[in-house]
Amino acid sequence: MVPCFNYAHFLPEALESVLRQSHPSWECIVVDDGSTDNTEAVVQSFVGRDRRYRYIYQRNHGLSAARNRGIGEAHGEYFQFLDADDLIESRKLERHARYLDEHGEVGIVYAPVRYFTAEPGRERRYSMREPDEPWMPQTSGRGLPVISALARTNFMAVNCPLVRRQVIAQAGRFDETLHALEDWDYWIRCATQGAWFQYLDEPDTYALVRHHATSMSKDAMRITRALIPLCQRALQSIPEAGARDLFAGRLTSARHALHVLQLRQDMPLRGLLNGFVLGVSEKRYRISLQCLLGLVLLPFIGKRRVAALLLDVSWSRVIRSYFSG
Repeated sequence: MVPCFNYAHFLPEALESVLRQSHPSWECIVVDDGSTDNTEAVVQSFVGRDRRYRYIYQRNHGLSAARNRGIGEAHGEYFQFLDADDLIESRKLERHARYLDEHGEVGIVYAPVRYFTAEPGRERRYSMREPDEPWMPQTSGRGLPVISALARTNFMAVNCPLVRRQVIAQAGRFDETLHALEDWDYWIRCATQGAWFQYLDEPDTYALVRHHATSMSKDAMRITRALIPLCQRALQSIPEAGARDLFAGRLTSARHALHVLQLRQDMPLRGLLNGFVLGVSEKRYRISLQCLLGLVLLPFIGKRRVAALLLDVSWSRVIRSYFSG
């Protein structure tokens, strides 16, 4: 499944990476999510070369809706998600399909991820942050170990796994109300449904993720807004106390981060109101009076000076703690 919204300039490389697969039995469903560029022309050029490609158009409903449309249209036993700006290495489908064929208890087999900015054959980074070093926990199993690992981090990119149809049927569709982190939410649901995750590091099976200026992962506000409902839903669905504590801590950090981002991005009224609610709901943080003071001062000194005042005085420790993980 390849969802695409105005990424026609990246799409040929993604589709070529499917065409290079050593496993011959695949169908590639490209869901055009209301693009206004030449996405259709790009896909039709591949359809003309190989009938295993399929093109589906829908009005713009978002990434999750496009993935769900692809799931509904697919005929295969195993599902590979691939965003239009990313790639998969040439033996991924072959090696992962074989592993699932031979290990009926495994529901999701996933590969390591590498990042690139330009030519993927020349650049393979563990991370786009410094230091450039491995970060994936390489978690295998089911139940609490996987849920706890997912509570700490989304430990794989969306194009890392090959997923058994039965797992998709149990977990359901991607949440179309989430505008970011929908894959993380999905893996959490798969884990709580008891799916077995298997990390498998074999040559030529890696997921390759492109790092570029318009990447969704660079939108801190969008990511933080999505993290709050993700954690709230995890707290409702996960029975294990240890994993719940991890999500509760992450939820608190996300709420603080949203408050700070709103102040920093010239939205002080929203930030002040969110800060007041946060201070009331979490007694160990003494920010309600500061936010009330900011609301009182707002008409007199202006929103930028209020935001700067609260950021300088109240939030340096919160910002440091949040971005240090």
